[in-house]
Amino acid sequence: DHVVEPGYTLWTVGYILRLEGAKALLDAQVERAFLPLDDFFSVAAGRGMDGFYNDKVLEWKPHVPVLLRPFALTPPLVMPYVGSMFLSDTAKVRKATRYVEDLPVSQDDR
Repeated sequence: DHVVEPGYTLWTVGYILRLEGAKALLDAQVERAFLPLDDFFSVAAGRGMDGFYNDKVLEWKPHVPVLLRPFALTPPLVMPYVGSMFLSDTAKVRKATRYVEDLPVSQDDR
């Protein structure tokens, strides 16, 4: 009931990786693809390929293999503190994400 498949992740404040996921990241040598972590996780999960939340996704896609299957909890277990969105260096740089309510709750909410 509380597990969902998220849409594009631009404000993920906690991560849990299974050992298989961590090994897949290491085997794919993903350290060569230097980009913001939330964007990396979204591209590595095959999310946001339409460029709505990330105008650089098509540029990054050839360098980031799709090898993750993300899950999220709703309601979240970890939340950013109030006002932290305004201190983010990446959360407001995309044309479609200016406020917390602009972020997709799930893949189907875009």
